Amino acid sequence: MGVLVFHKHKKAGSVLAFFLTTPEIRKQIPEYPTRLQEIFDRNMEIIEQIEAWLKAPVYYDGVLLYERYGDSGLLKRMFAKSGDDYNQKKLHQELEALLEEALARQAELDDKTPPEVKDLKLKARTLMDERTALKERARGMIRQGVRDGQELKAIAHRLAFGIKGELDQAYGRLNFYERNGFLPEADTRGVITFADLIRRRNTLRTYLSRGTDQARLQEWRAELYEIENRLKDAATA
Repeated sequence: MGVLVFHKHKKAGSVLAFFLTTPEIRKQIPEYPTRLQEIFDRNMEIIEQIEAWLKAPVYYDGVLLYERYGDSGLLKRMFAKSGDDYNQKKLHQELEALLEEALARQAELDDKTPPEVKDLKLKARTLMDERTALKERARGMIRQGVRDGQELKAIAHRLAFGIKGELDQAYGRLNFYERNGFLPEADTRGVITFADLIRRRNTLRTYLSRGTDQARLQEWRAELYEIENRLKDAATA
């Protein structure tokens, strides 16, 4: 997938949007997710992929999953050699065990995360959702032949001077938390607003209406339930 980059055109006041995929451009794009977020995301990946496999187990797909997430070299070699009844049963047991471990880690990660850090992660996810939506909007306009205009300028400005700074701030604070175990002095840009909750709620509703992965659907329903409760609390406060 290319990177959306905005450049000033020679014609004064106009903005061109196009996609570049060169490594040099990629190096200019911040890698926002923190180490803690990477651990969280990898753990969710394990849960989603193994749960999906358990619903429709295909032996050699399971072998690939164990090759990726399992620890025993002996079992990896054994599973790769044969799909006999014993190996199929053993593979099923081992992947179930890996799933149980991942679910336990997930619960531990959730329990240890302070509410203000959860809010900051929600803020970051909301901003990433907005960034994705704006890029998709720009792509659609470009496909329709739009190369200039106020809306495209506004998208370029928001991406370059709004969202980027807010994401830098949010992930900077999360990185500080990972290194020090506490957040730096509060900054209003890291506070979840009512509008943030509305945006995230709407995004989750879109995900739920289009998604097919049952594991992700369950995760999104849980997050949507929490956000809707927070909206109700905010409305009655």
